[in-house]
Parts: sequence; structure tokens; C-alpha cells
Amino acid sequence: GPFCHMEFCNECNHLLEPEEKASERILQLVCKNCRFVKPAENYRVFVHEIKMQEEEKEVPWADVATDPTLARTYDRDCENCGQGEAVLVQIRRRDKVTLWFVCASCHHRWVEA
Repeated sequence: GPFCHMEFCNECNHLLEPEEKASERILQLVCKNCRFVKPAENYRVFVHEIKMQEEEKEVPWADVATDPTLARTYDRDCENCGQGEAVLVQIRRRDKVTLWFVCASCHHRWVEA
């Protein structure tokens, strides 16, 4: 799976930390307390998982502000930069439609309540 697991020292129960043995180009787990060493069985030492909101997965937000085919409004001041031009994007979910505003200047996006 995508998760890293922790291993503990067989001698003193401290956390084993990954360390490279450069001479042999191998990864080993080392206890910083008693120097117990064992070979690493898994070479994954860190996982950074990025979770996106549903809207971020479906809409190419980076391109919205420059898309000439999308509707625009000129009377919504951006709460981020104060500029008045915004692009309108409708996102439909089963029983709900959400209207997003995307600043044409700084690309900040918001929904009005």
C-alpha cells in the first residue's frame, strides 16, 4: 500500500530510522539509541499524499481565467486582489449547481453564498 510503517529496535524498543550504507548502496534501519542495525525490507521511507477537492479534480483551474469561451462578469471585486473581472464556472453535482468565480487577474477562486 501507499503507507510507510514504523519498525522498532529488537534490543531496546526505540524507533528504527532509515540510513543509507553508502559503501554498499543499501538502505538499513538503525537504532539511534543502541546502534542495532537491520536491513530495510521496504525502501519507501516517506509518502506525501495530496488530496484534492472534487472541484479541483474536474476543472482545469489553471486555464479558466484565460479561456475566452467562458462567461465573464465585471462587477465582482476579487477578495484577494480587488480587481473587478471574474470568469464564471458552473459545476454540476447530482442535485446541486455551484457557481464559481475566478479572478481574471490573480486566478483566486470563490463561491458566493
